[in-house]
Amino acid sequence: MSVDIHPPEPTLAARTEGAAAGSRLARTHAMAWGVTIGRLCSLFNLTPRAIRFYEERGLVSPTRDGRNRRIFDHHAGRRLQLIADLRRAGLSLNEIRDVLDEVDGDEAQLKRQVLVKLAAQLQALDATRRDLVRTIEHFAREPAASRVNR
Repeated sequence: MSVDIHPPEPTLAARTEGAAAGSRLARTHAMAWGVTIGRLCSLFNLTPRAIRFYEERGLVSPTRDGRNRRIFDHHAGRRLQLIADLRRAGLSLNEIRDVLDEVDGDEAQLKRQVLVKLAAQLQALDATRRDLVRTIEHFAREPAASRVNR
């Protein structure tokens, strides 16, 4: 599966059509202009509290409008999308911060670092799965009476 970090800049017509679709493409197109925290919540299936938490941790930096509302530009939206995707993949905020700090805007390096982290996460899950299968097999073979000594 290939992940495109920087899609081509959409036209206004494409942004308008895409925003109505509610797909990943629509999320990318919505980031072409500033959006509020409420819109991001619906785009990325996050709570306002989660987004504010990421802001407090320095992972994303919105600007403020005249009414002091958070406004997320394309860069902040893409970064938030990456954070949300990596959190769902099981990476901790510290791991995500490390990746973001290491790459400093270099998209090729970002892809490499993310793939390394996700591969490590997958290896850890595979090891946990093997342990669970062995434990299940052990308990399935052994009679119940011999397992518990009262």
